[in-house]
Amino acid sequence: MSFLKSPLVGVDRRDTMAVDSPTRLGLTRSAALALPRPLPAVRTAPAALALIVTASTIARTVAAMAHPVPTLFPDEYIYTALARSFGSSGLPLIRGSLAHFPALLAPLLAAPIWALAPTALAYHLVQAENALFMSLAAIPVYLLARELRLGTRYSLVCALFVVAAPSLTFSARTLADPLGFPLALTAFYAAFVALMRPSSRTQLAFFGFASLASFARVQYVVLFAVYLAALVVTQRRGALRTHRVSLGIALVGLLAAVAVGPTRVLGYYSVVVHLHVGLNTLHWIGTDLFLIAIGSGIAMVPGALVGLAGARTRAEATFAALAAFLIAALLFEAGLYASNGADRFQGRYLLGLAPIIPIAFGLYLRNGRRARVPVMLISALLFILVARVPLSGFAVSTGSTDSPLLWAVDRLSAIIGTGSSSLLVAVFCGCGALVAVLVANGLRGRIALAACLAFLVVGSVAATAEDISRSHVAQRQYVSPQPTWIDDAHVGDVTAVSTPLSPPGLLVEQLFWNRSITREVVMANAAPTDAFTSSPVYVGDGGALETPSGPIRTAVLWNQHGATAEFQEGRQVASTDSFTLWKPSGVARLSLLETGRYRDGWMAGSGYLALWPHPGARLHGRVTFTVTLPWTFKPAKLTIGSQSVSLRPAESKTFSFCVNTSHEWKVAYSGSVTFLPDFRQVSVRQTVPRLTRDAACGS
Repeated sequence: MSFLKSPLVGVDRRDTMAVDSPTRLGLTRSAALALPRPLPAVRTAPAALALIVTASTIARTVAAMAHPVPTLFPDEYIYTALARSFGSSGLPLIRGSLAHFPALLAPLLAAPIWALAPTALAYHLVQAENALFMSLAAIPVYLLARELRLGTRYSLVCALFVVAAPSLTFSARTLADPLGFPLALTAFYAAFVALMRPSSRTQLAFFGFASLASFARVQYVVLFAVYLAALVVTQRRGALRTHRVSLGIALVGLLAAVAVGPTRVLGYYSVVVHLHVGLNTLHWIGTDLFLIAIGSGIAMVPGALVGLAGARTRAEATFAALAAFLIAALLFEAGLYASNGADRFQGRYLLGLAPIIPIAFGLYLRNGRRARVPVMLISALLFILVARVPLSGFAVSTGSTDSPLLWAVDRLSAIIGTGSSSLLVAVFCGCGALVAVLVANGLRGRIALAACLAFLVVGSVAATAEDISRSHVAQRQYVSPQPTWIDDAHVGDVTAVSTPLSPPGLLVEQLFWNRSITREVVMANAAPTDAFTSSPVYVGDGGALETPSGPIRTAVLWNQHGATAEFQEGRQVASTDSFTLWKPSGVARLSLLETGRYRDGWMAGSGYLALWPHPGARLHGRVTFTVTLPWTFKPAKLTIGSQSVSLRPAESKTFSFCVNTSHEWKVAYSGSVTFLPDFRQVSVRQTVPRLTRDAACGS
C-alpha cells in the first residue's frame, strides 16, 4: 500500500480521499497498484493538463503543416466557402447563393483567419486552430474522470488517451469535427454534472454546450436525447421535480422543431428523414463496434464494458447511463448513414466514443475487477473476430475515407504488404485480448493502459503518415504548383464548367483555392461538385454557352479532363494539365467541343465531336485527326459517323470529314473499350481535331 500513501501535490481534499482511501472506494490492492505513478516533473494537475494540451497542439500542428491540400470533399470546401463568405459579407453564402446549412459554428470561428490572411497561409492557420480545438478535448475528459473520483493521475492518463488517439489526425482537415469533438465531450461532462447536481445553472450549461456542439456538427443534436433518456433512467419520478428547467427547454425546443418542420431545421442534412433502417444498418452497427474496439487497443475494452455494466454508486450509474445512450445514438447515426449509400466505416461519427473507454476501465479497476467470466468471454469473441476478419478488407477502395484507424492500416500495408500487415494487426489485437484476460485475473492494470497507449501512438503516427501521403498525391494530381493560379490571373469573376467524365475532385480543388470562381455550371451527363447552387449549361446557336439566366459573359474555367474544347473569341489566359482559363470578349462561345476525349488524348467508349461557325459566318473546310492503338492493346473497332475502322496494335488511321454549314456540325463516335490502370474506359488515342481549308469541301 505504499503507493497509496505517497504524497500528492496540487490536489484538493476530495482528490486525496479519492486516491488515499481504498476502503472508502472499495479499492483492492491490485486495483490501487494499477493506477499510474506520480508525475514528479509536474507540480500541479492543471499544469500537467496544460502540458498535455500544449504538447498535443504543437505535435498536431506540425503534422498538419505537412498536409498541403484538402482531400475530403465536398465537406472541406463547404466549410471553407462559408468561412470566407462570413469574413467578406457576413452571410453564409456558397458561390454567391444563400446556403441552408445549419452547422455554422466552425466557419464563423475560421472567418477572421480567411478574411485577414492570404489563402495559403489561412489554410495552415485554420489547421493550427483545429489542432488546438481537438487537443482541448482532453480537458472535459479529465474533469469527468475527476468527477468520478478516479484520482488525479488516472484522470490525466484519460486525458492523454484522448490526444494520443489517431482520430486527432482530423485536425489537418478544414472540417467541423475538430470543433464539434471537444464541444460534444464538454456537453457530455456538463450533462453528468447537471444530473448529479441539478440546478438552473448546471442544466443551462448543458443545454448551452449541447447547442454549441450541434451548431458545430449537426449529428450531436442527439446529445439532448441522450441527456433526457439518462435523466429518466437515473431519476425516474424525481426528474420532474429536480429538472424542470431541462424538461421545459426540451419541450419548447421540440415544439419549435415540429412547427418549423424537420426538413427546414436540418437544411443541407434534410435527406436524413428519408433514410431507411434495415438489416444492413444492424450490420454496420456491429462493424462499427468491432472497429471501435480495435481502434481503442482492445486490452481495455472488455473491462470497460464490465465497468459500465457493473456501476455501483449513483455517480457511476449516471455516467453509465449517459455513456450507454451516447454509444447507442452515435452507432445508430453511423450505421444509418453507412447503410444508405456510404457503405463504409464512419469513424468521424464516432469520435466521441473512444474517450469513454479509459474512464469506464478505471471504474472496472476501482471496483475490484468483478465479472471475470464476461471479461474473458468478450476477450475471446474479440480475438476470434480479429483472427477471422482482416482490417484491410474495410479499407478497400473508399472504405478508409472517414477512419484514421484504417488510414494506419493502409500505411502499414504499403510498407510491409497487405497480408503481413493484416497478420501483424491481428497479432497485436490478439495480444490485447490476452492482456484483458490477464488483467481480469490479477495482472496490473497499468500494463493494459500501456499497451493501449502504445497502440494509439503507433496508430496515430501511421495514420498521420498516410494522411500526409494522400494529401501529397492529391496535390500532384489535382492542384497546380501555384494553387491560386486562377485568382492570380486577375480576370474578375470566373464561371467553372463541370464537364462529363471529370472527377468532381478536380474542380472542387480549384474552387477551394480560388475565391474568384463565383459560379459553377454543369454540362449534361456531368456531376456537380456539391449539392449547392449550380446551373445547367448547354451550347446554343453560334456555340454560345447558355444557362437558364442567359449566356455566360465572365471568364470561363474549362475542365478538359474528359472534354476537349476550343473557344471562338477572347484569349486563353492560363492553363494546367486539366484546366484552361479563357477570357471571352463578350459572350463565351465554343468553336470546337469533343466529349469523351481525355486530356491525354484517349477517347472514351462513346461521345461526339461538334463544331460551330462564328455568328453570321459559314463553316467550311476539312476536319482531320488521327487515331492510334498502342502495341500493348488488343485489336479495336471504331465508328465515327458513317466511317468504321478496325485497328490492330501499333496501327494508326486518319479520319477526314468535309464541313460546309452555317450551323452546328456534329458527328458521333463509338468504339470497343478496354480499361487503363487508372480505371478509365477507353478505346483509342486521338490527336486534336483540326479544321483546314479545302476547296473540295466547298466555299
